[in-house]
Amino acid sequence: MKSICLYLGTLLLVMTGCDPNAAHQAYQNPVTKQQQPQVVKKKVEEKVIKPEWKAVKIPSALEGLTLSDAGKFAGEKYELDQVKMELDQFPTGLTERAYYERLLALLAEDYREYIYYFENFDEKMKQTILKDENKEQVDEIEDQLQKELDKMDDDMIRLADREDDRLQKAVDRLDDRLDLPSISGWVDEREALLMKYSNQKELFYAEHLNALEQKLEDENEHSQN
Repeated sequence: MKSICLYLGTLLLVMTGCDPNAAHQAYQNPVTKQQQPQVVKKKVEEKVIKPEWKAVKIPSALEGLTLSDAGKFAGEKYELDQVKMELDQFPTGLTERAYYERLLALLAEDYREYIYYFENFDEKMKQTILKDENKEQVDEIEDQLQKELDKMDDDMIRLADREDDRLQKAVDRLDDRLDLPSISGWVDEREALLMKYSNQKELFYAEHLNALEQKLEDENEHSQN
């Protein structure tokens, strides 16, 4: 028995370079033939689903306008001092169109949600009012849709007016050191087109709402007689 122990001890010393400490560690932590496989954790990328309105097709009435994500200082992110600092860093020698696009990248609002609403309102109106369970409540539903329509129109016009005011202030500051005679007119034209589009859509669908409501009321009255 002693000879067996002596043999094993000698074998461990030989395997670890005759280092007693290493032999002790080898005895305490023997190397197994099968190592445990390392689990590699892969980061799962979350798929970001964008709202449908972000992919809305721009209608012909607004073709030519830059309509995309809101600018760096749009909406509640507007900080006049920060905007001034950005404007003062604009380089010289660019075309007016290039300066205009830079201004929009800073201050333009995002109108796509409103455009999506208006472009799909007709379908929404029909699906809502023409449901069998809703035909007895045409007046209430029509009133609700009209209020919603009016609010979207008011909000879009208010947004366009605010954007125009901020862009014109930026143009005035740039004019102190750059010659930009056309940009102010482009800004006003942009506002006019956005307001016209919103107003026309509101009036158009308001008439359709009234016509559809009257049609359904006539049908209900006829069916009761």
